[in-house]
Amino acid sequence: MSSLARNAAYVNNLPRYALGIVFLIFGIDKFVGFDSYLAWFEATDRAKILTSNLDASTFIYAMGVVEVTLAILLLVGIFVRKTAVATSTALVAILAVAQYPSSFPQDLGLLGTSIMLVFASKDQRTSGLYYQFPKLARFGLSSVLVLWAADHLLYTSTHVSWLQLFNLTVRNMPAEQVFVFVIMIGIIELVIGSMIASGKLRVYPYIASAVFFVIAFLILAPPLNNYQSVGLAIISSWMIYITKYRQA
Repeated sequence: MSSLARNAAYVNNLPRYALGIVFLIFGIDKFVGFDSYLAWFEATDRAKILTSNLDASTFIYAMGVVEVTLAILLLVGIFVRKTAVATSTALVAILAVAQYPSSFPQDLGLLGTSIMLVFASKDQRTSGLYYQFPKLARFGLSSVLVLWAADHLLYTSTHVSWLQLFNLTVRNMPAEQVFVFVIMIGIIELVIGSMIASGKLRVYPYIASAVFFVIAFLILAPPLNNYQSVGLAIISSWMIYITKYRQA
């Protein structure tokens, strides 16, 4: 038996771990970064729809508890399908309320993986059998990259200003060079996203996406990129593995 086959059962859990890690980070962040969340809730009218009769402080702490609880269930592997239904619902709500740039399009990638877990059978969640509908995860990854690319190419000047303001690497570069840098990022995102969507070039697009999401996480500070790139990089790594496994 190949090493790929021997490790299949462990690698099969990577999408679940990825989702769990992201929810855990955001859940803990509700307590650690409470003041920034409170300020955002108080300044955002659409967020008040979620708070209902609760005050913003109570709602933020409640969100933190729920996110940490969902994360633990995912990481431990208990009630995976029900938990995935809950995380899918939460991601849809977050996409609707947080919107761009905090949630959209990053959470689309996580939503694809979460829905994939909803459809997974018990055997697929506990063995080396890979999940049904892996295209959900694949198109989730590609959608993030393609939409990021569109944003970089359509709103280049905005990204140039943001990078010069917040990124130490390019702060002292001339605006013209930063402009070219942003355009190059957009083109790379578009190429990688399109390759992943096509599914024809096997493992290489997923390697590129894993590297790209790691770089994105290191370069772009929250909340403009948030921590979703951690989970998306892990999901990309899982796609690398199953692509190689199917070739073996």
